[in-house]
Amino acid sequence: MGKTQWPPEGVFCKANALFDWRGSGANQVLDFHGNPVTADICIFSDGNHHMALEACLQEYARQHSIELFYATLPPPVLLEIIKANGICLANLCLPVSPDLLIGPATFLSQAGSVIALDQSTQFARSRGNSFLVRPEYAAKVTSFKSIVNNRLKLFISNPVTETASHQLYLQTLENMALEEGFSKQEFRQWMAADSGYIVTGSHVHHREVVERLRSGAADVALLYHHLALRYASIFSEYFVAVPVYASGTPAPAPQQVLADYHIAKVKNNNLLTDDLLDFFVGDKAAAIYARFGIESAITSL
Repeated sequence: MGKTQWPPEGVFCKANALFDWRGSGANQVLDFHGNPVTADICIFSDGNHHMALEACLQEYARQHSIELFYATLPPPVLLEIIKANGICLANLCLPVSPDLLIGPATFLSQAGSVIALDQSTQFARSRGNSFLVRPEYAAKVTSFKSIVNNRLKLFISNPVTETASHQLYLQTLENMALEEGFSKQEFRQWMAADSGYIVTGSHVHHREVVERLRSGAADVALLYHHLALRYASIFSEYFVAVPVYASGTPAPAPQQVLADYHIAKVKNNNLLTDDLLDFFVGDKAAAIYARFGIESAITSL
C-alpha cells in the first residue's frame, strides 16, 4: 500500500519543500497550522470541520493584513494545551495560548473553568453522519444490520481522547440498531471491544480513518457527514460516502445525532479577535460552511 498523499491545509502554506520538514514514517502533524510565535490571532478548534474552518480563515486572511495560527485537535487535547500554556512536539515546546475557541458546548464550558471566556454562540450544526467505505463495500453498507450481516469491521473514535464524537457516533449507531430490530443487549455485545468487529482510534479519528480503511484494519467507519463527503472527494479512488439519511428527504433521519459548533472569545487584551468572531457568526462564514455540508445555526447561548 502506497503512502496516502494528504492535500496541504493552512492559511499560510509555504510551497518550498525545505519548510515541509517531517521525519520518515512519522506523523505529519496535520493539525497545527501557521506560526504560533508570530500570529496575531490564535484559534483552538475541534478538528472535524477543519476543511470549512480552513476556508473561512483563508477568506478572512484575504480581507485583512493579519497572521493566523490555528490548531484542529480533539477537545481533550486542546484543554491540555490550554492548561500547559503551550504545545510540545517531541523535544520542541512552543508557548501558545488561544484567543478564540471553537467546538462543542461542553468543550467551551470546560475551557471556561481554566481561562476566562466571553459568552459563546452556536454558529453551525452538522447534517448528521455518513459511512465511509472502500468502493468494494459500498453496495453492502446500507444499514447497521448490513454491517453486522456482512461481518464488517467498524472503525470508531476513541471513547477517552475523543469523547464527544465517540458518544455521538455510538448513539447514532444504537438508534439505527434499535430501529432495525436489535435489542440494546445485542447492540452492546456487537460494539464491545472484544467482539472482534470494533476498531478504536488511538488519537485523532478523522485523521486515522484514511489509513485504517486503506490498510484493511477496518472496513467501514461512521463519520460526520461533512467529513465523509470530504474524504470521498479528496481520496475518491479509495473511498465512497454512504449517507445515513432517510430515503427521499435531505433532512437527517431520526437515527441521526447532530453535532453543534460554538465559538467564544477568550477574555484577554487581543482586540483583533472581535472582528474575526463577527466574521464566523456572519453570512459569509455560513455560506462557506454550507458549501462543505454543514448548516448555519446562529443562536446565542
